[in-house]
Amino acid sequence: MSDDNKHRNSPLSPASLVNEVIVSSRYPHTTNRLNGLQYLLAAENQAAEMIASARIKRNELIRQANQESQIEIEIFRQERENQYQIKLQEATQLEQFQAKLDEKTSHLLEEMEQKVKKAEKSVVDYIVHCVIDDISFLLLKK
Repeated sequence: MSDDNKHRNSPLSPASLVNEVIVSSRYPHTTNRLNGLQYLLAAENQAAEMIASARIKRNELIRQANQESQIEIEIFRQERENQYQIKLQEATQLEQFQAKLDEKTSHLLEEMEQKVKKAEKSVVDYIVHCVIDDISFLLLKK
């Protein structure tokens, strides 16, 4: 295929084709110039298509990257939520243990107070008896 045929086969708008026929019929020496212009227009169109295609690809890559990052964010959020639930459960168990421990301590202190109250009179009597016995022993010893 010659250069002229290549340029002529490139897509042109109907207005451009009419313009080419009119100009080439009036001015035969301008045909080469028109072919060059048509080639430049075709190259410009091709460049515009390439740019549009690149933009589409870029937008698709951005969309895909956003989807992947959303998935990664969701996985990270779920991992953190699981860790939080584990810590919360551990803290709740610790609080429950502390509550049971406090209750048991309180109960043991109450029991001790009751035992002390019951034994208080007998302990005082025992101490008084011991003191009196010691005094009596000392007095008899003299």
